[in-house]
Order: sequence, then structure tokens, then C-alpha cells
Amino acid sequence: MNNARTLNEWIRVLPQFSDPMNDYYPGTLWLDTDSGTFGDARTLVLIDATEWDQDDCNAWEGMTDSERNRYGVMFRDYFYHHPSKPLRPSEVAQ
Repeated sequence: MNNARTLNEWIRVLPQFSDPMNDYYPGTLWLDTDSGTFGDARTLVLIDATEWDQDDCNAWEGMTDSERNRYGVMFRDYFYHHPSKPLRPSEVAQ
């Protein structure tokens, strides 16, 4: 969890990049090396699932993409204020 915490903190404070000649690429990219998909690293959230129980796994698997997106934003915001107790998927599943 410490590695994810450290990386999420680093991601959270990435500077905004503004280049009038190149407004497509942000200052820092994330890259999925399996698919080649990439995006703005400031939107990335790393989730440590090592402490998840079966309810958390079931909640995660049952989420739609938009629900996972909402969970990621909630996880990031909650984690910033409560770093010792990350938000679990079963706590936000409907």
C-alpha cells in the first residue's frame, strides 16, 4: 500500500502542462503496455487491492465502467483525507 500511496500522491501534484503549440499531449502520460492505450497521468489512480475481501471483488466486478470511474474519483479524494483507511468497493456499491 505504501507504494500506491506514494505514487498517488506524486500523481495528484503533477504540474499542469501548457504548450500552445501542442495542446493534445499533457506533461505526463500514462501508458498501458498491453494495449498501447495512453492518457493524462493526472487522471490516473492506483488502487491497492491486496486487502480486498470477496465482497470487494464482487462489488468491483459488478460495477459498470462509469461506476468504476466514480469509485476512482471517490477513492482518490477519500484517500487524500484518510490515507490509513482506503475506500473499499463494497463500501460504495449500490
